[in-house]
Amino acid sequence: MVKFVSVFRIKPGFDPDESFQLWQDQHAPRVKKRLSGLMRKYVIARVLSAPEGKPDFFGMVEISFDNLDAAKAGVKKLLDPPPDEFLSRMEDFRRVFVVEEKDMGL
Repeated sequence: MVKFVSVFRIKPGFDPDESFQLWQDQHAPRVKKRLSGLMRKYVIARVLSAPEGKPDFFGMVEISFDNLDAAKAGVKKLLDPPPDEFLSRMEDFRRVFVVEEKDMGL
């Protein structure tokens, strides 16, 4: 399985709870629709705490694909997203990775 993974911040001044709600209720359904047929799984995660001090980022997104070709096609669609309120709150979206996952079990 191949995954698109990214961590990001939200701009100062935006309410984290409201931003997470927008992410869940508005942005995530749009991503799911846009990548329908390409992705296998879509996970969003809000950072709640860090071992020491304030967390370095607000959230993480993980989108799973069956193979590298599907991931490339999905990432291409993600690079030019239609604007929405949640995206306007994001900053520092430079930490983006495409990784290969191997489930090693428990």
